[in-house]
Amino acid sequence: VVEKVLLLIKKLLVMGNQKVRRVKVIYEIKEYLATYESCFYRNNFKLDLEARKILEKIDVYLEKWKNFYEGYKWNAKPVDVREVVYMEKLLQELHYLSLYKRFEKYKEKIVEVNALYDILRKRSKLSSSYSLKRFNSEMKVLAKQRYINLEKYIINRVFPGEIYTSLKAFNEIKYSFKMIKTYGMYHLLYVYVGSDSNTVKVGVTKHNLANRYMKAEESYNKHFSTHMLQEIKVIQSFNALNLESYVKRRFRQQRHPLFNSTEWFLLTKSELRYFTNDEYKKDADFMKILNYKLDV
Repeated sequence: VVEKVLLLIKKLLVMGNQKVRRVKVIYEIKEYLATYESCFYRNNFKLDLEARKILEKIDVYLEKWKNFYEGYKWNAKPVDVREVVYMEKLLQELHYLSLYKRFEKYKEKIVEVNALYDILRKRSKLSSSYSLKRFNSEMKVLAKQRYINLEKYIINRVFPGEIYTSLKAFNEIKYSFKMIKTYGMYHLLYVYVGSDSNTVKVGVTKHNLANRYMKAEESYNKHFSTHMLQEIKVIQSFNALNLESYVKRRFRQQRHPLFNSTEWFLLTKSELRYFTNDEYKKDADFMKILNYKLDV
């Protein structure tokens, strides 16, 4: 694989004005390097740190070349002889590492996403109606998730290719794409209520409550300039966004007519007790979302 990559990189130098063909060759190089990388995961080995650094350096140049031949100006550069010589040295080093270095194995079993699907289905962690196509598309989204570090669950690749996962990690959780895909996006669910108006604002933030309060107060004062907006509940959860969505669905019939927003509600005093008296703790669906844990 490494030798084939070197031949393709050298080929880029002698392709004249064939920009479209050059781009295709660059994508072909990336595919070969993805194949190289997959050799590790398929055999339950960790991608060596030195090898990873080499792949990352190569990818920097490939991206610059690809951008140039696709017509972009930012982070773009044509192929030149000096860079190809440098790439040759990197690939020689990668070849040497591949032949002679002792690589570290994963302690847990690493499986490709299709195998994971079959195992989770057999262990009843996925329903019988859960299709492989759906599972694959969900895992592609999770592989790009950057709100939290999913390295314990999904191998963080240098070059896109087959998705490899930790079987043990997925066995330890209840798989829920809806929960996982926004896990860690927001950390706080907040609820504000207007004094004497029963107007309620529900929202989420990562950490900046003060900023969210000022914006909410500004909107509130346009309609209730003589009333105060008060904070009545702040709930800390990595699944804050799902909690917000649930609350919005629960009170969708009580949306406030004065606000063109899905975050403002007009609640009765009994409905307000859901927050003020912690009645949400008796709501099994709410608590299921609140208590969902992804041990990362």
